[in-house]
Amino acid sequence: MQVGDWVLAGVSRNWYLSYIDSFSIDGETIHITRVAKSMNGKPGWIDPVPATCHKSLIGEVEITIRPEDYMEMHQLMIDMALQTKDKQWFEELMGGKPKWHTVEQ
Repeated sequence: MQVGDWVLAGVSRNWYLSYIDSFSIDGETIHITRVAKSMNGKPGWIDPVPATCHKSLIGEVEITIRPEDYMEMHQLMIDMALQTKDKQWFEELMGGKPKWHTVEQ
């Protein structure tokens, strides 16, 4: 696992879709930001919340997107990048830094 990876983090009896912010010096504690909570097996978006979790309660997320679902998923990822204020991820999703054009009158 690396900083920036998407993971499932177990907290109490709940599972949260989160991304890794950093690791503790000993590597046992992982600092995450929770962005969605599993409710009845489906994700429910929440405001981004920083948290810590022991590495034994972290599961890696592997996502496979069907080609026909790619555009919808891409828009959801853009929305998540905006919600989490992840400028680098937003720019990657948009294909690079925005290029603003001006029109002279």
